[in-house]
Amino acid sequence: MIAEDFFVTENNQDLKQDWTRHREGVVRAARGTQLTAKSWLTEAQLDRVGCFQYSPVEGAPANLLDAAIVPDDVKQDRWDRFMAHQQAISAARLQMKIGKEIEVLIDEVDDRGAVGRCFFDAPEIDGSVFIGLEDGSTVQPGDKIMCRVTDADEYDLWAEVL
Repeated sequence: MIAEDFFVTENNQDLKQDWTRHREGVVRAARGTQLTAKSWLTEAQLDRVGCFQYSPVEGAPANLLDAAIVPDDVKQDRWDRFMAHQQAISAARLQMKIGKEIEVLIDEVDDRGAVGRCFFDAPEIDGSVFIGLEDGSTVQPGDKIMCRVTDADEYDLWAEVL
């Protein structure tokens, strides 16, 4: 999916194409091709990805798998490498959003500005959009406002009100 097309769309075609690409990657992996998590992440170019380290759950069949006996330091190393790779991808993708206009749902307003999220951000899970507000602003939680992205890091966006 091209970032320029992500915000302005008349239909869900972009999302359908992205989901199809994701599904095809999963099918290739299931068929036993040499597709590693790192190569899949690189190919998929997802904005946001999370992962967790395996831990046993009482009665779970997964406890019988070899993964259940992977040492904690190995799990931590794998997690660190996975997340570092994804953070680099996410940072690059979010940098591409700088200068774009986005609609932001406001979650919080305080004396420093507003914090909100785009339609593609899950509350309390995904990144946030931080917006500086001018004195006397009437922006309130629950408002939807149009903003221009001015900066980004690996998880969050910064924007100005249009």
